[in-house]
Amino acid sequence: MRYRLLFGIACLALVAAPPTATAQGAAKPVLRQAQLEVTPAPQARTVTVTESITVDGVAAGSPIRHLVATFPGVRITGLRVSAGSAVVPTATATGAGADTISFPAPHAGPLSYDIAYTVEQRGGEQVPILVPNVPTDGSRVVRLRYHVPDGYHVQGEPFPVVIGSSGTQQRDLAGMPSFLAYRLGERPSSGWGFASWAGVLIILLGVAFSAVVMLRETRARKG
Repeated sequence: MRYRLLFGIACLALVAAPPTATAQGAAKPVLRQAQLEVTPAPQARTVTVTESITVDGVAAGSPIRHLVATFPGVRITGLRVSAGSAVVPTATATGAGADTISFPAPHAGPLSYDIAYTVEQRGGEQVPILVPNVPTDGSRVVRLRYHVPDGYHVQGEPFPVVIGSSGTQQRDLAGMPSFLAYRLGERPSSGWGFASWAGVLIILLGVAFSAVVMLRETRARKG
């Protein structure tokens, strides 16, 4: 079984729970919309990621936190967060298996902001995603656009699953994945075998486990 799938068990989180309300009836922050643009450069072993996010129900100055899974041999560089034309300063707290990147909300919600960074893979296949630590409303508010470079094809068992193997792949999701896993080749994939479907099953089984781990870490920090 591939090394990547083992990390899929421990480091996958989907933020897709419906929002809750406080005792006074005030709505908590909720992820209204997110778009992920992922553009790999296979020869350079890098991936450019842009996240466009809208969060509602935030108070001015309140911390906007993002969880980001960490993988051996995978490094994030050039992180930039902007709200409109203003660059927002960020703070990073390291953790076991995931870091927390946060910044103060420049104004009350709805708050729209962009995150851009480069992932250096050094032979790995994981692309970590900065996941806002707020739930969605349960609908498919997350749009993933994966730009496969000319001359390359998606191989094996990608996560999230895509239909085609070349060009721009687009998926609408109910929550943000904590990482993407794609392997590219210069020839079309030979198809899905038993190992491929087994890998997908392992990743799906890992969702519940990893979500619990992330939730416990979040509650521990708040406590």
